Amino acid sequence: MAGLAGCSAGGGLSLISNGGPAPVTATPTPTAIPGDTNGDGKLSEFEKQILAQNAPKDYTMGDGTVVSIDPKQPLPAAVVAEVRAAISPSTTILAMPSAYASATTAVHNAISAEGDATGKGIIVVTRATSYPNPGGPGIDGWVTLASNKDSTGIMFTPDKNSIVTDAQAWAASRGFELLVME
Repeated sequence: MAGLAGCSAGGGLSLISNGGPAPVTATPTPTAIPGDTNGDGKLSEFEKQILAQNAPKDYTMGDGTVVSIDPKQPLPAAVVAEVRAAISPSTTILAMPSAYASATTAVHNAISAEGDATGKGIIVVTRATSYPNPGGPGIDGWVTLASNKDSTGIMFTPDKNSIVTDAQAWAASRGFELLVME
């Protein structure tokens, strides 16, 4: 608000501010940056890595067709069939006593390669034979192996249903695709 300060010799009036509210200037709303989880207006290296990890990835099928894979969604059926075909030969040798260690490495490498190619983690439940006593009889059962993981923490068991249930929970909590090899 302005008021009269007094009269001047020239007969004019002057206005003096009495400290009313200052004019309001609009502050622009910052544009949201996809992946900026802490809202600081920029992407950290960690945020960039998470964006890259969650970005759709192109997977080239055996016939040359390219399929876009969203790592947050289940793998398309055609991709699952190709992944199974790529992993299957190595899983069959898990039942051979003399080749178990090298077979486990081969299966793990095959699963990890497919996980990398699809951009999605893969956990496999497959048959295996355990030989707890050297030279003794084997125990047929089921194991889990996961792409780019040393262990799932799920123990060998002869009970297929229990290991599948455990693997489903493990996969769901990590966004992995579960494949049960028969």
